[in-house]
Amino acid sequence: MNLGTERVRHKDGKIVLMHRILPDMQILIADELQIPCQSIGETFMTPRPWTWDGEKIGGGAPPLKTRYGWLQFYHGAGEREGRRAYRLGVALSALDDPKQILYRSWEPVLEPGDEDETADETHYQQKGWVSDVVFTCGAVPKHKNSDDLLSEADEILVYYGVADEVLCVAEVKLADIVPNEVGHHPFFAKDDPSPSSGRLKRFSGNPILKPNPEAVIFEKGREVRWERLTYNAGAIRLDGKVYLFYRALGYDGISRIGLAWSRDGLKVEGRLPYPIFYPKGRYERPEDERERRERHLKKYKMCREIGGVEDPRVTLIGDTLHMTYTAYSDIPRLALAAMKVDKFLQAVQKGCSFEEWQNRWQRLGLIFPWEDKDGFLFAL
Repeated sequence: MNLGTERVRHKDGKIVLMHRILPDMQILIADELQIPCQSIGETFMTPRPWTWDGEKIGGGAPPLKTRYGWLQFYHGAGEREGRRAYRLGVALSALDDPKQILYRSWEPVLEPGDEDETADETHYQQKGWVSDVVFTCGAVPKHKNSDDLLSEADEILVYYGVADEVLCVAEVKLADIVPNEVGHHPFFAKDDPSPSSGRLKRFSGNPILKPNPEAVIFEKGREVRWERLTYNAGAIRLDGKVYLFYRALGYDGISRIGLAWSRDGLKVEGRLPYPIFYPKGRYERPEDERERRERHLKKYKMCREIGGVEDPRVTLIGDTLHMTYTAYSDIPRLALAAMKVDKFLQAVQKGCSFEEWQNRWQRLGLIFPWEDKDGFLFAL
Protein backbone atom coordinates (compact mmCIF):
# COMPACT_ATOMS: atom_id res chain seq x y z
CA MET A 1 0.00 0.00 0.00
CA ASN A 2 0.98 3.64 -0.23
CA LEU A 3 2.81 5.37 2.56
CA GLY A 4 0.16 8.07 2.60
CA THR A 5 -1.33 10.79 0.44
CA GLU A 6 1.38 12.83 -1.32
CA ARG A 7 1.23 15.65 -3.83
CA VAL A 8 3.51 16.68 -6.69
CA ARG A 9 3.34 20.34 -7.70
CA HIS A 10 5.18 22.68 -10.05
CA LYS A 11 5.02 26.33 -9.07
CA ASP A 12 5.21 27.59 -12.65
CA GLY A 13 2.81 25.23 -14.40
CA LYS A 14 0.93 21.94 -14.57
CA ILE A 15 2.03 18.35 -13.96
CA VAL A 16 1.61 15.80 -16.73
CA LEU A 17 1.48 12.04 -16.21
CA MET A 18 1.73 9.72 -19.20
CA HIS A 19 1.23 6.02 -18.50
CA ARG A 20 0.04 2.77 -20.01
CA ILE A 21 -2.99 0.60 -19.28
CA LEU A 22 -2.98 -2.14 -21.88
CA PRO A 23 -3.06 -1.76 -24.78
CA ASP A 24 -3.21 2.07 -24.91
CA MET A 25 -1.43 5.09 -23.47
CA GLN A 26 -3.17 7.56 -21.15
CA ILE A 27 -2.44 11.15 -20.22
CA LEU A 28 -3.43 13.12 -17.12
CA ILE A 29 -2.83 16.89 -16.87
CA ALA A 30 -3.43 18.59 -13.53
CA ASP A 31 -2.41 21.56 -11.40
CA GLU A 32 -1.04 19.02 -8.93
CA LEU A 33 -0.71 15.27 -8.90
CA GLN A 34 -2.15 13.50 -5.89
CA ILE A 35 -0.62 10.14 -4.99
CA PRO A 36 -2.49 7.83 -5.28
CA CYS A 37 -4.23 9.34 -8.31
CA GLN A 38 -8.00 9.51 -8.41
CA SER A 39 -8.20 9.51 -12.21
CA ILE A 40 -6.31 7.77 -15.01
CA GLY A 41 -6.85 10.76 -17.32
CA GLU A 42 -7.79 9.99 -20.91
CA THR A 43 -6.55 7.77 -23.72
CA PHE A 44 -4.44 9.72 -26.21
CA MET A 45 -2.50 7.08 -28.15
CA THR A 46 -3.67 3.65 -29.28
CA PRO A 47 -2.12 0.77 -31.26
CA ARG A 48 -2.55 0.93 -35.03
CA PRO A 49 -3.78 -2.41 -36.46
CA TRP A 50 -1.55 -4.22 -38.95
CA THR A 51 1.46 -2.01 -38.23
CA TRP A 52 4.68 -2.40 -36.26
CA ASP A 53 2.89 -1.13 -33.11
CA GLY A 54 -0.40 -2.90 -33.76
CA GLU A 55 -0.52 -5.13 -30.67
CA LYS A 56 0.24 -2.70 -27.85
CA ILE A 57 2.13 0.51 -27.13
CA GLY A 58 3.70 2.06 -24.05
CA GLY A 59 5.61 5.04 -22.79
CA GLY A 60 9.32 5.05 -23.46
CA ALA A 61 11.59 7.95 -22.59
CA PRO A 62 10.07 11.01 -20.87
CA PRO A 63 9.59 13.66 -23.55
CA LEU A 64 12.14 16.30 -24.46
CA LYS A 65 11.00 19.88 -24.96
CA THR A 66 11.71 21.11 -28.49
CA ARG A 67 10.69 24.18 -30.46
CA TYR A 68 8.33 21.89 -32.41
CA GLY A 69 6.66 20.27 -29.39
CA TRP A 70 7.17 17.52 -26.83
CA LEU A 71 9.26 14.78 -28.43
CA GLN A 72 8.74 11.27 -27.10
CA PHE A 73 10.36 7.98 -28.07
CA TYR A 74 7.85 5.22 -27.29
CA HIS A 75 7.76 1.45 -27.72
CA GLY A 76 5.36 -0.69 -29.67
CA ALA A 77 4.87 -4.42 -30.01
CA GLY A 78 3.69 -6.12 -33.16
CA GLU A 79 4.32 -9.06 -35.41
CA ARG A 80 7.41 -9.32 -37.59
CA GLU A 81 8.11 -12.40 -39.67
CA GLY A 82 5.76 -14.47 -37.56
CA ARG A 83 7.22 -13.40 -34.20
CA ARG A 84 6.50 -10.58 -31.77
CA ALA A 85 9.04 -7.75 -31.84
CA TYR A 86 9.43 -4.66 -29.65
CA ARG A 87 10.44 -1.57 -31.63
CA LEU A 88 10.74 2.18 -31.04
CA GLY A 89 8.82 5.00 -32.67
CA VAL A 90 8.57 8.73 -32.17
CA ALA A 91 5.62 10.99 -31.34
CA LEU A 92 5.42 14.78 -31.14
CA SER A 93 2.80 16.58 -29.02
CA ALA A 94 1.83 20.26 -28.78
CA LEU A 95 3.78 22.22 -26.17
CA ASP A 96 0.69 23.79 -24.64
CA ASP A 97 -1.48 20.67 -24.94
CA PRO A 98 0.57 17.45 -24.92
CA LYS A 99 -2.47 15.25 -25.49
CA GLN A 100 -2.68 16.76 -28.98
CA ILE A 101 -0.45 14.63 -31.20
CA LEU A 102 1.11 16.57 -34.07
CA TYR A 103 3.11 13.72 -35.53
CA ARG A 104 3.62 10.00 -35.00
CA SER A 105 6.06 7.96 -37.07
CA TRP A 106 4.44 5.42 -39.31
CA GLU A 107 7.59 3.30 -39.35
CA PRO A 108 9.83 2.41 -36.38
CA VAL A 109 12.91 4.53 -35.82
CA LEU A 110 14.81 1.64 -34.19
CA GLU A 111 14.21 -2.09 -34.32
CA PRO A 112 16.02 -5.40 -33.79
CA GLY A 113 18.00 -6.52 -36.79
CA ASP A 114 18.84 -3.11 -38.25
CA GLU A 115 21.93 -3.06 -40.46
CA ASP A 116 23.94 -0.98 -38.00
CA GLU A 117 23.57 -3.46 -35.14
CA THR A 118 26.91 -4.38 -33.64
CA ALA A 119 27.86 -8.05 -33.56
CA ASP A 120 27.22 -8.12 -29.81
CA GLU A 121 23.73 -6.66 -30.26
CA THR A 122 22.88 -9.24 -32.90
CA HIS A 123 24.05 -12.01 -30.60
CA TYR A 124 21.82 -10.81 -27.77
CA GLN A 125 18.82 -10.32 -30.05
CA GLN A 126 19.12 -13.90 -31.27
CA LYS A 127 20.31 -15.64 -28.09
CA GLY A 128 19.38 -13.23 -25.30
CA TRP A 129 17.00 -13.36 -22.38
CA VAL A 130 14.04 -12.10 -24.47
CA SER A 131 14.87 -11.96 -28.17
CA ASP A 132 13.68 -9.32 -30.67
CA VAL A 133 13.40 -6.49 -28.15
CA VAL A 134 14.56 -2.88 -28.10
CA PHE A 135 13.04 -0.92 -25.20
CA THR A 136 13.75 2.60 -23.97
CA CYS A 137 13.28 4.38 -20.65
CA GLY A 138 15.55 7.39 -21.25
CA ALA A 139 16.67 9.97 -23.81
CA VAL A 140 18.79 13.10 -23.29
CA PRO A 141 20.23 15.94 -25.35
CA LYS A 142 23.79 15.14 -26.38
CA HIS A 143 25.16 18.61 -25.56
CA LYS A 144 22.50 20.30 -23.40
CA ASN A 145 20.84 19.64 -20.06
CA SER A 146 17.64 17.62 -20.07
CA ASP A 147 15.39 20.60 -19.29
CA ASP A 148 16.78 22.84 -22.07
CA LEU A 149 14.74 23.74 -25.15
CA LEU A 150 15.99 21.89 -28.24
CA SER A 151 16.15 23.17 -31.81
CA GLU A 152 16.62 21.39 -35.13
CA ALA A 153 20.43 21.28 -34.89
CA ASP A 154 20.48 19.55 -31.50
CA GLU A 155 21.46 15.91 -31.19
CA ILE A 156 19.69 13.38 -28.98
CA LEU A 157 20.91 10.20 -27.30
CA VAL A 158 18.40 7.38 -26.79
CA TYR A 159 19.24 4.59 -24.34
CA TYR A 160 17.63 1.22 -24.92
CA GLY A 161 17.71 -2.28 -23.53
CA VAL A 162 18.54 -5.11 -25.91
CA ALA A 163 16.80 -8.46 -25.38
CA ASP A 164 16.23 -7.46 -21.72
CA GLU A 165 19.92 -8.17 -21.12
CA VAL A 166 22.30 -5.26 -21.85
CA LEU A 167 22.14 -1.49 -22.39
CA CYS A 168 22.86 0.26 -25.69
CA VAL A 169 22.62 3.79 -27.06
CA ALA A 170 21.71 5.39 -30.39
CA GLU A 171 21.74 9.00 -31.54
CA VAL A 172 19.89 11.25 -33.95
CA LYS A 173 19.67 14.92 -34.87
CA LEU A 174 16.30 16.51 -34.12
CA ALA A 175 16.00 17.78 -37.69
CA ASP A 176 16.30 14.19 -38.95
CA ILE A 177 13.58 12.75 -36.73
CA VAL A 178 10.86 15.40 -37.13
CA PRO A 179 9.45 16.00 -40.64
CA ASN A 180 9.93 19.45 -42.13
CA GLU A 181 6.17 19.78 -42.43
CA VAL A 182 5.85 19.92 -38.65
CA GLY A 183 8.03 23.01 -38.45
CA HIS A 184 6.05 24.76 -41.14
CA HIS A 185 2.59 23.58 -40.13
CA PRO A 186 2.05 23.21 -36.38
CA PHE A 187 -1.06 21.09 -36.96
CA PHE A 188 0.57 18.60 -39.30
CA ALA A 189 -1.70 15.56 -39.63
CA LYS A 190 -0.88 12.85 -37.13
CA ASP A 191 -0.30 9.27 -38.29
CA ASP A 192 0.70 10.44 -41.76
CA PRO A 193 1.24 7.20 -43.77
CA SER A 194 4.57 8.28 -45.22
CA PRO A 195 8.04 6.87 -44.57
CA SER A 196 9.65 7.81 -41.28
CA SER A 197 11.60 11.03 -41.44
CA GLY A 198 14.67 9.39 -39.92
CA ARG A 199 16.21 6.48 -38.09
CA LEU A 200 18.33 6.35 -34.99
CA LYS A 201 22.02 5.62 -35.52
CA ARG A 202 23.49 3.03 -33.19
CA PHE A 203 26.75 3.66 -31.34
CA SER A 204 29.53 1.48 -32.74
CA GLY A 205 30.68 0.62 -29.20
CA ASN A 206 27.40 -1.02 -28.15
CA PRO A 207 26.57 -2.42 -25.66
CA ILE A 208 27.69 0.38 -23.34
CA LEU A 209 26.70 -1.42 -20.13
CA LYS A 210 26.92 -5.12 -19.37
CA PRO A 211 26.23 -6.87 -16.06
CA ASN A 212 28.96 -7.45 -13.52
CA PRO A 213 28.18 -10.97 -12.26
CA GLU A 214 30.60 -10.51 -9.35
CA ALA A 215 28.81 -7.44 -7.93
CA VAL A 216 27.57 -8.38 -4.46
CA ILE A 217 25.37 -6.74 -1.84
CA PHE A 218 24.13 -8.01 1.52
CA GLU A 219 20.44 -8.00 2.32
CA LYS A 220 19.35 -9.22 5.75
CA GLY A 221 22.70 -10.89 6.19
CA ARG A 222 22.43 -12.75 2.89
CA GLU A 223 24.89 -12.31 0.02
CA VAL A 224 23.14 -11.39 -3.23
CA ARG A 225 24.66 -11.11 -6.70
CA TRP A 226 22.44 -8.33 -7.97
CA GLU A 227 23.55 -7.98 -11.64
CA ARG A 228 22.60 -10.94 -13.80
CA LEU A 229 21.22 -8.48 -16.41
CA THR A 230 21.55 -4.68 -16.82
CA TYR A 231 19.15 -2.84 -19.12
CA ASN A 232 16.24 -0.34 -19.51
CA ALA A 233 17.91 2.76 -18.08
CA GLY A 234 16.26 6.05 -17.23
CA ALA A 235 18.57 8.94 -18.10
CA ILE A 236 19.08 12.60 -17.28
CA ARG A 237 21.80 15.10 -18.19
CA LEU A 238 22.78 17.47 -15.39
CA ASP A 239 25.68 19.94 -15.50
CA GLY A 240 27.27 18.29 -18.52
CA LYS A 241 27.08 14.69 -17.30
CA VAL A 242 24.63 11.92 -18.17
CA TYR A 243 23.39 9.80 -15.28
CA LEU A 244 21.97 6.38 -16.11
CA PHE A 245 19.51 4.81 -13.68
CA TYR A 246 19.60 1.25 -14.96
CA ARG A 247 17.54 -1.79 -14.09
CA ALA A 248 19.56 -4.72 -12.77
CA LEU A 249 17.96 -8.14 -12.44
CA GLY A 250 19.74 -10.19 -9.80
CA TYR A 251 20.45 -13.89 -9.61
CA ASP A 252 17.73 -14.01 -6.97
CA GLY A 253 15.11 -12.87 -9.52
CA ILE A 254 14.70 -9.44 -7.90
CA SER A 255 15.17 -6.19 -9.86
CA ARG A 256 17.02 -3.22 -8.37
CA ILE A 257 18.22 0.12 -9.79
CA GLY A 258 21.90 0.90 -10.29
CA LEU A 259 23.68 4.11 -11.28
CA ALA A 260 26.29 4.76 -13.98
CA TRP A 261 27.50 7.99 -15.57
CA SER A 262 29.16 9.40 -18.68
CA ARG A 263 30.33 12.80 -19.89
CA ASP A 264 29.85 12.19 -23.61
CA GLY A 265 26.80 10.00 -23.08
CA LEU A 266 28.35 7.21 -25.12
CA LYS A 267 31.07 5.65 -23.01
CA VAL A 268 30.32 4.78 -19.39
CA GLU A 269 33.03 6.27 -17.16
CA GLY A 270 31.88 4.91 -13.85
CA ARG A 271 29.21 3.01 -11.98
CA LEU A 272 28.46 2.21 -8.40
CA PRO A 273 29.06 -1.33 -7.13
CA TYR A 274 25.68 -1.41 -5.37
CA PRO A 275 22.14 -0.30 -6.20
CA ILE A 276 20.94 3.21 -5.36
CA PHE A 277 17.34 1.99 -5.07
CA TYR A 278 16.06 -1.40 -4.05
CA PRO A 279 12.66 -2.87 -3.16
CA LYS A 280 11.80 -2.50 0.47
CA GLY A 281 8.13 -1.45 0.47
CA ARG A 282 5.33 -4.01 0.63
CA TYR A 283 4.19 -2.93 -2.82
CA GLU A 284 7.71 -3.40 -4.28
CA ARG A 285 8.47 -7.00 -3.38
CA PRO A 286 6.35 -10.20 -3.52
CA GLU A 287 5.16 -11.64 -0.23
CA ASP A 288 5.53 -15.12 -1.72
CA GLU A 289 9.10 -14.42 -2.89
CA ARG A 290 10.47 -17.69 -1.57
CA GLU A 291 7.75 -19.76 -3.20
CA ARG A 292 8.17 -17.95 -6.54
CA ARG A 293 11.91 -18.56 -6.45
CA GLU A 294 11.46 -22.25 -5.74
CA ARG A 295 8.96 -22.60 -8.62
CA HIS A 296 11.38 -20.91 -11.00
CA LEU A 297 14.31 -23.05 -9.94
CA LYS A 298 12.21 -26.16 -10.48
CA LYS A 299 10.87 -25.03 -13.87
CA TYR A 300 13.83 -23.15 -15.39
CA LYS A 301 16.82 -24.40 -13.33
CA MET A 302 17.38 -20.70 -12.54
CA CYS A 303 15.45 -17.84 -10.97
CA ARG A 304 14.02 -15.54 -13.61
CA GLU A 305 12.11 -12.33 -12.84
CA ILE A 306 9.92 -12.64 -9.75
CA GLY A 307 9.60 -9.03 -8.52
CA GLY A 308 11.33 -5.84 -7.44
CA VAL A 309 11.72 -2.32 -8.84
CA GLU A 310 11.89 -2.07 -12.61
CA ASP A 311 12.23 0.28 -15.59
CA PRO A 312 13.02 3.65 -13.96
CA ARG A 313 12.20 6.88 -15.79
CA VAL A 314 13.67 10.11 -14.42
CA THR A 315 12.56 13.71 -14.94
CA LEU A 316 13.49 17.04 -13.39
CA ILE A 317 10.62 19.15 -12.03
CA GLY A 318 11.84 22.33 -10.37
CA ASP A 319 14.70 21.34 -8.06
CA THR A 320 13.62 17.72 -7.67
CA LEU A 321 14.29 14.49 -9.55
CA HIS A 322 11.14 12.41 -9.92
CA MET A 323 11.62 8.73 -10.67
CA THR A 324 8.69 6.63 -11.80
CA TYR A 325 9.23 2.88 -11.82
CA THR A 326 7.36 -0.39 -11.92
CA ALA A 327 6.84 -1.84 -8.45
CA TYR A 328 6.39 -5.58 -8.92
CA SER A 329 4.93 -7.40 -5.94
CA ASP A 330 1.81 -9.44 -6.69
CA ILE A 331 1.22 -7.47 -9.94
CA PRO A 332 3.29 -4.77 -11.70
CA ARG A 333 2.16 -1.27 -10.70
CA LEU A 334 3.45 2.24 -11.32
CA ALA A 335 5.16 3.91 -8.36
CA LEU A 336 6.99 7.18 -7.68
CA ALA A 337 10.06 8.26 -5.71
CA ALA A 338 11.78 11.65 -5.48
CA MET A 339 15.06 13.28 -4.43
CA LYS A 340 16.31 16.86 -4.47
CA VAL A 341 18.89 17.44 -7.19
CA ASP A 342 21.46 18.81 -4.76
CA LYS A 343 21.07 15.76 -2.50
CA PHE A 344 21.54 13.48 -5.51
CA LEU A 345 24.69 15.25 -6.71
CA GLN A 346 26.09 15.32 -3.17
CA ALA A 347 25.49 11.59 -2.86
CA VAL A 348 27.40 10.93 -6.09
CA GLN A 349 30.31 13.18 -5.10
CA LYS A 350 30.45 11.89 -1.55
CA GLY A 351 30.30 8.27 -2.59
CA CYS A 352 27.37 7.43 -0.35
CA SER A 353 27.02 3.88 0.85
CA PHE A 354 24.29 1.46 -0.17
CA GLU A 355 22.34 2.24 3.00
CA GLU A 356 22.79 6.02 2.69
CA TRP A 357 21.38 6.01 -0.84
CA GLN A 358 18.20 4.28 0.30
CA ASN A 359 17.64 6.91 3.02
CA ARG A 360 17.95 9.80 0.57
CA TRP A 361 14.95 8.74 -1.51
CA GLN A 362 11.45 9.88 -0.65
CA ARG A 363 9.14 7.02 -1.61
CA LEU A 364 5.80 8.54 -2.55
CA GLY A 365 4.10 5.20 -3.12
CA LEU A 366 1.87 3.70 -5.79
CA ILE A 367 0.43 6.08 -8.36
CA PHE A 368 -2.44 3.66 -9.05
CA PRO A 369 -3.57 0.59 -7.08
CA TRP A 370 -4.15 -1.51 -10.20
CA GLU A 371 -1.84 -2.93 -12.88
CA ASP A 372 -0.19 -0.08 -14.76
CA LYS A 373 3.27 0.39 -16.29
CA ASP A 374 5.53 2.54 -18.42
CA GLY A 375 4.67 5.92 -16.96
CA PHE A 376 6.51 9.17 -16.29
CA LEU A 377 5.96 12.74 -15.13
CA PHE A 378 6.93 16.07 -16.63
CA ALA A 379 5.92 19.71 -16.13
CA LEU A 380 4.32 22.13 -18.57
